[in-house]
Amino acid sequence: MQPQFEHFWALFKAISRTPLITISSTDMRDLELLKIAEVLPDLFDQKHGIHLISVTWNLESDYTAKKIAEAISVAEKRFPGHKFILLAQNEIETLKMSSLGVGNILANSSIFMDEQIWRVYPGQKKLYDALYVARLSKFKRHDLARNISKPAFVYGNTIDEANDTALERVRETVPHADYINHSFGDDYAYLSPEEICMLSAQSSVGLALSEVEGYMRASIQYLMCGLPVVSVPSIGGRDRYYSPEYCMIVDTDADAVANAVWELSARELNKEAVRKHVARLIAFDRYNFMRAINKLAKSVFGRETLSLNFADFSNTLSNPEPINEVIARYAETS
Repeated sequence: MQPQFEHFWALFKAISRTPLITISSTDMRDLELLKIAEVLPDLFDQKHGIHLISVTWNLESDYTAKKIAEAISVAEKRFPGHKFILLAQNEIETLKMSSLGVGNILANSSIFMDEQIWRVYPGQKKLYDALYVARLSKFKRHDLARNISKPAFVYGNTIDEANDTALERVRETVPHADYINHSFGDDYAYLSPEEICMLSAQSSVGLALSEVEGYMRASIQYLMCGLPVVSVPSIGGRDRYYSPEYCMIVDTDADAVANAVWELSARELNKEAVRKHVARLIAFDRYNFMRAINKLAKSVFGRETLSLNFADFSNTLSNPEPINEVIARYAETS
C-alpha cells in the first residue's frame, strides 16, 4: 500500500501490457496515470506506449482545457516515445484540445458503460414521476425538482460539504421527495446497480439538472435502462445521445422541469425502444473509436497483427477504485 495515495481514487486498466496500452481517468489536478507509473515503473518501462485519458470534468472552458494540456505536457516529457491521447466528450472538446496541441480522439465516456448491467427491468409498477441519481452537491441543483409531484433521489457522498448538511439542505427545498438511500432507516444505505435499475423501471423519467460537469454517468445509465430524460442546458457531453423522441432539454426553471416530466410521462414511451435507439448510437461511436485506436496502435507499434476489440475497453471508465487497490492489483501480476 502507498500511504501518499491514500485519498486518491482512479480508473485505470492496462488494456495490453506488451505493447503497453492503458486507459485511465483524471481530474483537473495531476494525471493519476503518473502516480501509478511512479509506483509501477516496470509496467511503464517500455520504449513506446499509448495512454488513453478521460477527464472526469468537462474541457469546454479555457481554464480546464489549459490545465489538462499542461498535465499531458508533463507526462510527455517524462515518457518520451509514449503517446498520451485525450478522450474528448464532444466535438467542442476535440477542437479545444487540438488548438492546444493535445492529441485526442472523440470518445464520449458513455460508450464505456456496460449495457449488460444497466438494462430494462420489465413489468414494474410506476412509483415515481422522476428519478434523479446525483450526489447532493449544490451544482446538481436538486431544487429544480421541487415542483415534481413524486420525485425520487439516489445519491452518493458529497465532496464540498458534510453529507448530513447536504441532506438537510436538499430536504428543505424538496421535502416531499423520496430520499431512497435513507428510506430504510436513519443511516445511509448504498444501492447496487441492480437496485438503481429497478428504480429506473419504477420511474417515468430520469433527471439531469446540473449546468456544468462531465458526461454524467447517471444520464447514460438512465437511457440504457430505457428511461427518457429531462435535462436543462448543460456542458460536459451528457447530451450526445439525447434525441427529441425521448429527451427534453428545457429552461433552467422548476416549472419547466416539472412540465417536461409530465409531458414525457404522458408519452408512455416503450423503454426497450428507447434503449435500442441509444444502443445504435453508441454502437456507431464504439465502432469508430476502435477503428481509430487500432490505426493509432499500428502507427505507434508497427504491428500488423495487433487488433483490439471493444470488449477490451468495456466498463473501464465506470467504477473508480482507491488508487492503492489499482496499484496492488498490477503489482501482484507484474
